[in-house]
Formats: sequence, C-alpha cells, structure tokens
Amino acid sequence: MAPEQSISGPGRSPQPVIEHPSSQQPPFQGYPQRPSPVPGPAAPLPPRQQPSPIPAQQDTKRIIPTRPIDLIGRGSGVIQEIGGDDEMLLTSGADDAHERWLVGAIESLNGKKGVTTQDTLGLLLGVRLWLVVQIVEFSYGDTVRFVSPCPKKTCGHLNEKEVSLSRQVIPTRVDYPPEDEFCFATSTRKQIVYGFCNGFHEKALAAMENPSALYLQYMRVRKIDGIAVVPEIVKDTLNAQERMELRAELQRNPGGGINTAVTVLCSKCGTAYQTLLQEHLSFFLPGLQRG
Repeated sequence: MAPEQSISGPGRSPQPVIEHPSSQQPPFQGYPQRPSPVPGPAAPLPPRQQPSPIPAQQDTKRIIPTRPIDLIGRGSGVIQEIGGDDEMLLTSGADDAHERWLVGAIESLNGKKGVTTQDTLGLLLGVRLWLVVQIVEFSYGDTVRFVSPCPKKTCGHLNEKEVSLSRQVIPTRVDYPPEDEFCFATSTRKQIVYGFCNGFHEKALAAMENPSALYLQYMRVRKIDGIAVVPEIVKDTLNAQERMELRAELQRNPGGGINTAVTVLCSKCGTAYQTLLQEHLSFFLPGLQRG
C-alpha cells in the first residue's frame, strides 16, 4: 500500500498548515443599525423665510391734458388732447369717424361727463366747429399745416398750406345770441319762426344724394303761420318773393360760429381758391400728406 503522501512532496519536511484568518471570524450578523433617537422634545424648526414683496408696478398711463373752454354763448365744456386711438379712428373709414373723434376729445359738456354722439350731434353747428378748431389747436399747436388739392380739373396738385389758428381763424369767432327762436314776418304777412341748425341737421344733409345748398337754410325754419314745417313744405309753401326775403333774413342772423375759410394759391398752376379747413383730413391729422 502506497505510503500516504503529503502536499510537501517526497523528501521534504512537512509544512504546517496555515488557516485563513477569515475562517476564524464570527459569522455575519448583518450591517450595524443606526441607534434610535432618544425620545424628547422636538428641535425647533428654523424660522420660515417670508417671500420678498412683489414690487408695485408703476402706472405708465399718461395723464391726458385738458383745457376748459367756453362754447361761444352756449355754455362751457372741457376738451382733452387727442389720443392715438382717436387718430386711428379718422383713417378707419367708419361713417361716424369724425363724430366719434369729437366725442373722444371732449371730457365734459356743460358739466356732463361721459359725452356721447347724441350730445355732440345736439350741439349747434357753430359750436361744433368751434370745438373742432379748439381741439386741433390744443392738441397740435397753433400752427397747423394741411394739404389741399387744387380744384382745377387739369391740375389736382396737392398744395401744402400753413395756418396760424390764433391769428387767422380763432379771432373770427361770433357768439350765439341767447335766444333759440326768432320770429320774422314777410312782406305778405306770413309769420315765420326759425332757429339754428345742429349736428342732426348736418347728418341728415350728409345722407342725401346731391343736396341743394339751400336745404340747410330751409332746415332752420320751424313754423310758418303757426304750423310746423320741413324743408319740402318751406319751398312749396312760400312764393319766390317770400323765399327771397327768408334767405335775406337767415343770412342777416346766421348765428354763432367761426370762419374756417382759407385762401390757397396752387404752387403748380397758379390758381387761387378758397377751401374750408374741416374739409381736409390733414387738418385733423397735421403732418398727413393727404387732402
């Protein structure tokens, strides 16, 4: 039987067997646990940080300048500078653009705020025109440049005209008399009561197709021999002599207002002509190169 062999091999001294140190460690008992906290009062939480206050937004809305004005014998009002929306309105093509433009530039009329188109239409024609000139002068300054096309059919050149409102237009103002109605007797003893036209008359005239220049005059007549009349009745009721006398009386007492007629000399063809400021969009929007 073969002798028992050791790992030291033949002819070598037997070597002691060294055990691995790990074989001497106790068995694994799991990972150490964190010790439980000792019961007691909870530690105070740090003070809560208050959120920073939101800075108040600055009011960037522009303060609109205003000006009190008299209404040439028909009370008083307060106008304000034209705003950008009002300027945009004039070029919008809306039928009532100019009326709404006027409303937008009035803060109050005879103490009433929240002015509407019904209020401005109820104003006498001279008062309305006076307001327009005052608003343009207050918003854009005394010197206004507007563009007017030459009326000559073979020309049509756009002429730029400069006008000083304080020197050429505003001094022509005429105040309205305190009365609203006037009585006039023709040579044939017809009793005619007449007054002044307002914005409603002007609006009705603008809605007509090719209206006669006399129509607005006949709108001023309210009664003939105690009977209320309209322009059609006026022209059909009065004879030629009576109509002539009526026209003379109405021209004698035109009421209040302001003269906005300006003479322009065409720089291209040399034609001199008269035009009214309010007939040109560039009067309401100075700097606009349109008549």
